[in-house]
Amino acid sequence: MSYPQADFSMQAAGNQPPRGFAPLAVQFINMSTGAPERTWDFGDGSPLSHEQNPVHTYTAGSPNGIYYDVTLTVLGACP
Repeated sequence: MSYPQADFSMQAAGNQPPRGFAPLAVQFINMSTGAPERTWDFGDGSPLSHEQNPVHTYTAGSPNGIYYDVTLTVLGACP
């Protein structure tokens, strides 16, 4: 058994990393290990998600015009 570790990747319309103009749908791919529970914060004030591999649509540009900070928090048993 190992400690839970959060990791993810994302893509949008063939762009890696995803970038573009709103509305922009982004596929998030959970690559975490040892973590049966997860919470996604997409950084745009939308509701949190607990899906395994969510698709999130950004409907407005980011506040600083550059990017959104996305956070994946995972929970699991520690050895």
